[in-house]
Amino acid sequence: MGLEDLFGAALKKVDQLRGFELLASLSRLHRVQGSEEIVIAVEHVAHALDELGIEYRYENLRGPLGLHEYWGFWEPRGWTLNNASLEVRENSHWREVISTDETPLVAIAGSPPGSTEGVLRFREPPVLATDSFNQAKYYMLEEQGVEAIVAFHLGPGIRYWSLYPPHFRSPPTTLAISVPGSTALSLVGKKIRVSINSSYEALSNTPILRARIGSGSVSIVLVAHICHPRPGSHDNASGVAVLFETLAALSAFMDKVENAGLRIEAFFVPEWAGTAAAHIHGLLDPSTIIAGLSVDMVAANLRETGGALRIVRSPPPMLNIVDPVLDLVLFEKDGDNYASVARYEPGSDHDVLLSLGAPASMLNEWPDKYYHTSLDTPDHISVQRIRAIAASIAASLLYIADKQPSTLIDRLGDASYPYRAERVEEQRELLKQAIEYTRARVNALTKGKEPPSPPWSIDIEIRRRMPTLGYLYLSGYKDLATGLSEKRKLYESFLVYAAIGAATKSTELANKFLEANGLQLGSDEKEVARAFLEGQVKPA
Repeated sequence: MGLEDLFGAALKKVDQLRGFELLASLSRLHRVQGSEEIVIAVEHVAHALDELGIEYRYENLRGPLGLHEYWGFWEPRGWTLNNASLEVRENSHWREVISTDETPLVAIAGSPPGSTEGVLRFREPPVLATDSFNQAKYYMLEEQGVEAIVAFHLGPGIRYWSLYPPHFRSPPTTLAISVPGSTALSLVGKKIRVSINSSYEALSNTPILRARIGSGSVSIVLVAHICHPRPGSHDNASGVAVLFETLAALSAFMDKVENAGLRIEAFFVPEWAGTAAAHIHGLLDPSTIIAGLSVDMVAANLRETGGALRIVRSPPPMLNIVDPVLDLVLFEKDGDNYASVARYEPGSDHDVLLSLGAPASMLNEWPDKYYHTSLDTPDHISVQRIRAIAASIAASLLYIADKQPSTLIDRLGDASYPYRAERVEEQRELLKQAIEYTRARVNALTKGKEPPSPPWSIDIEIRRRMPTLGYLYLSGYKDLATGLSEKRKLYESFLVYAAIGAATKSTELANKFLEANGLQLGSDEKEVARAFLEGQVKPA
């Protein structure tokens, strides 16, 4: 069957209303990592898979998992939010300005409990206003004696920020809330009171749901992170709904997947932490993966949210056979919304797969003016596009199964395959090398043989993967972490360098990728990234 026929067949098996109902139900839950409600969300998806008769395995990993020993992030503490509020002192009494009755995003996810008051300032403790927030900045301000952080942004809605404190440190004490920009600016110079009624739990939750189509020896892995505070519809209840409907379509063609010797595995997990935990606990084997895809923020009504759909592709030399096929389908079936294939950039679970040495891409819509805000609601999602994108992914995978993975390698180097986003001339040799390596690796895996040794020189032993700002700060690299937090492009280059270094075990290739794509990273930052990958950077 051709792509057109496969798309039509898959489309008949996708129920757009069912997908939207799943998205809407998840949007009602405050799906904070480590919390009880993220468990409810994952169990809800498991029940829906059960109704369709799709094979799955579900585990909720409780308590500290020790992810920080292997990764540059951690599983957060268990956290329960009851309520939070900000009040202003007026005429000898307190007036409530905002509370979690409006949205749970008022309490920054993972904030400690307590109550404190003081005059709101931009630079002076004890109560400080800031228009940015991240883990490194939080711990810096806590060390400076700040008792409460009032974070704000000047866009629409109330911003979602997270702290996610680790198990390996004492619980933090600085309160952290999020308010609209206009609210924060109107309160500067006035006495306010911040109150948060929350608690840290002895055991955190890291739920992992793995669905499976087929039982072959090689795998294509799909991931949709199910976390993010309420509502989180585009990010990322949409990815969960589309991936669920993709499985519904694929389940009708089990024989086609089996006959190709494939195993399609879909993970519904907390972002980064869940995928990393799945690997550590034996639920995810990167050595069998021939292609990975993170489905993260899809199917929006882009006239309302802005942005465009794109495939953030797996970087050379870790080429992904899904990319060129999915590119063709989306161009035909979602052309008004689909932009193109874009160069690799970090930001979701494809980073985890890539860092483990598996080719992995991300399907994503960007930008979104409601991103990480209280306005990321189901009414901005297109029911019709849930159906079209799910059928596109399913058709692409069925086409790969039909044609056999090894026969599609040449498409990776075809002139029609859009490498237009990159400086092709500068990495022609790298691309040629990558195609031949991918051909040899896919051929070996599909024939049950050991994958070949890479044709590039290995110059680093990987002991840790994916450094984050909070991890760097708590490891003593405070100036670097705060500097990177203020320079988004530089931090992106840092993450790209570390991801490709981990994927290939070659800092030489990481350097080549940066140069070919015009990404800048200084020698000091590269030195720290290398030390991190070698396991020399670790929280005190």
